[in-house]
Amino acid sequence: MGAKPYIWWAIEPSVAGVVDTLTIAALVVLVAAALAAVAAGLLRAGRLTRRAFLTRPTTGREALVGREAVVRRARGGTGQVLLEGAWWTVRGRDAPVREGRRVRVVGQEGLDLLVEDAENAGGVTEEESP
Repeated sequence: MGAKPYIWWAIEPSVAGVVDTLTIAALVVLVAAALAAVAAGLLRAGRLTRRAFLTRPTTGREALVGREAVVRRARGGTGQVLLEGAWWTVRGRDAPVREGRRVRVVGQEGLDLLVEDAENAGGVTEEESP
């Protein structure tokens, strides 16, 4: 079933009225407003994209490097730390880890984190310190 002919009698004057009121000046204003909205959106999207590329990763391997934690348990040169809500097995990069020491993550091998002593990051050992 198609539309009744009297419906077109009601719609046609409305469409004709809208077309008559839209002058060239009104169309120019509408197009300019649309272009300004698109330009503002592109500018905002560009800023958000730039910020996303410059921020530090929050997940994955890159997010853990540089973080510090305290060794909770140590045995046989490895230990465990609670970092970002998860227990990680840590191994010392240069020396075995010791329980109770603050360590800094410097890398990852498999599922183990490689760490260095955060308190002696400058390379000074306990025997050399005054």
